[in-house]
Parts: sequence; C-alpha cells; structure tokens
Amino acid sequence: MTFLQHHPLAVLCWIAIWISSTHGFIVRTHRGIQTVQTVLHVQSSSNESSDEQPSDLSWLRDAMDTPMEPDGLVLVESQPGISGFAVDPQRGFVVVLVGGRDRATYAVVSPKDKQRVRSPEALCLVQLAGGMDLGTAVLPPDILAKLVAEEIEGSSVRELRPQITLKRVDVVAFTGKGQREEEPTATQSTNNPQRDAAIQEQASKVTAAVQKLPGLEECTQDQVVDALQRHANEKGSVDRQGFMALLDTLRRQINAMETPLVQFNLLVTVNNKEDEELELVIPAPSAFLGVGLALRYKVDVVVTEECQVAGFDVVEIASRFPAFRPIKELYEDAKIMDGFIPSLFDQATAPDNEDKV
Repeated sequence: MTFLQHHPLAVLCWIAIWISSTHGFIVRTHRGIQTVQTVLHVQSSSNESSDEQPSDLSWLRDAMDTPMEPDGLVLVESQPGISGFAVDPQRGFVVVLVGGRDRATYAVVSPKDKQRVRSPEALCLVQLAGGMDLGTAVLPPDILAKLVAEEIEGSSVRELRPQITLKRVDVVAFTGKGQREEEPTATQSTNNPQRDAAIQEQASKVTAAVQKLPGLEECTQDQVVDALQRHANEKGSVDRQGFMALLDTLRRQINAMETPLVQFNLLVTVNNKEDEELELVIPAPSAFLGVGLALRYKVDVVVTEECQVAGFDVVEIASRFPAFRPIKELYEDAKIMDGFIPSLFDQATAPDNEDKV
C-alpha cells in the first residue's frame, strides 16, 4: 500500500495548495485539443492578518465548486511539417505547416471547400493523411516522374520511375518559380478552319462528359473550347494524354486562388544505370502536388526560416482556423474506419431462398 492509498485526503489538500500557490493552470486533453484554464486564485494575500484567513477547508470546497469551464485559450496539437488541414470560409481548404520554432504558416489547396471537404484535391489529401492512396485520378502514380522528366532533357517517364527517390519537401517563400502558365502547344499555332470546326463540333460532348467529373461541374463550354485549343492535335481531337492535360487545365482555371504565401520545392534524387546520383530541386506546380507527394512518399516537410518569420505562432492556429483537424486525428480516424469496414463483411449474412431473384 502506498502513501496515496493511506492518505488520499492529505494528497488532495497538497495538490489544492500547490494549485493555489501557482495560480493553477489545469490542462484538459480531449482528442488532441487542450483547453488551458486559469483556476480562481483562492489563496489569501500575505499581508492579510491571520485571523481573517479561514481556519478550515471551506476555501478548498469553494474552489472545487467553481465552474471549471470558463472561456480560455484553446491550443491544438501541432507537429512539425504538415500539421493538419482546415476548412476556412474565406480561403477554402488549407494545409497548416509548422516549423521548428513553433511558428506556423498555411497554403491554400482548394478554394472551393469553404464549408466542407468536397473537392477531389481535398478528399485526396485527407485520405493520404489517413494512409489511403485513393486519389490517383487527381494525383497520378507517375506524376513525380513526369515532373522530373520535364527537368531532364531526353528522358522518358517509364525509365525514370524506378530511378527516382523523393527525399524531402521544403516550404519556401513564394517566388512564382515552378508555377507554370499554360503555354500554347505546337498544334495550337496551327490555326486552320478544319481543326477549329472539329473542336467546335465535339465541344458540347466533351463539356457534358467533363461536367460529370467531381470538381468540374461548374466548367463552361467556352473553357472547354479554350482547353481543346491548347491540347487537341492537328485534327482537333484529343488522345488519352491530351484529355488528362485538358482536365488539368480546367481544374487550374476553376481553382484559381489568391497569390500563395509559400511554395513547395521537391528534393529528388535520380540514380541512373551507372549508379550515378543526380540531385534535383523541382518547384511543385501547386500546393496540392507538393503536399500530396510528401504524404504519398512519407517524407519530411521542412518549413524554412523565412516562412516561419513571416508566419504566426502555433497558439494562434485554433483562432485562425477553428475547423482545424490535426493530421494525427485524421490518421486515427482512418484506423477506426479500417477496422470498421471489414466488420461489415463479417456481419453480412447470405439471403434466404425467398429473397433470391
């Protein structure tokens, strides 16, 4: 038997006295959220006479009867790198990034998600945070190899894929480098009536097909025609690769957002057949690609000093983004779902003969 078991009241009194002497900051933790509350200071001041101080424990009972839920400072659990995500009514779906000095910044991923998570980009990142790589339609498996192939002249995506390793993602101040504008293709400069007529003829069908895809419901036929002018071949039609480029162009137009505060630089190494290692720093074309690739390949995200200085303190995360969800919570929720989904199959029963058709 310990002292705590023999003298619980004495221990309780000692804790109460210690709280009163230090102004008592009590921390309550619930799913990663800490509410810091200041307990009423009940200790009498040192200059009061001893006959004015209570001789019993009434002050302790009064303190324990004090409501323990006053408005206070709300702190959210944060971690270096990708700390979590939030839906903001003005900015949309944002990723919150934390540096080593407990300073934070953010990047807008999708401006459409101002009330709830609904865009393919936001859903993809939430799934990746939970360990589920399901958004290959918006984050293709070979996207990293394509970015590297654009940097190495004469290389092919198929050859590069097994040679590439993503080492780290650096968050730096936005400079505009890597945010590539859509450039006219070779076929776009070939302006002929037959090609234009073919584009106009298929524009309505392509628009109807595109509007059925998540995140592109709001695109117009004029936007589709412009995208076809960029990516169609000499005959005015698009192959599979051209259609994927067309969808990417439409998403960029629809998801146009404010000038970013930060950009993501991908630190990539390429090992060729001669075992020579080439190191590249590739600016990610968007915040979505930078965050998505970091989550897919489980690499560190480093927030540079300049971004931390220009950012805000981590204690301000909850006030700036009330709908913030730490990445740790998203991972825990995904594990719960991972265990729940198989149980649905375990509980399933075969239909009776009368129910079979």
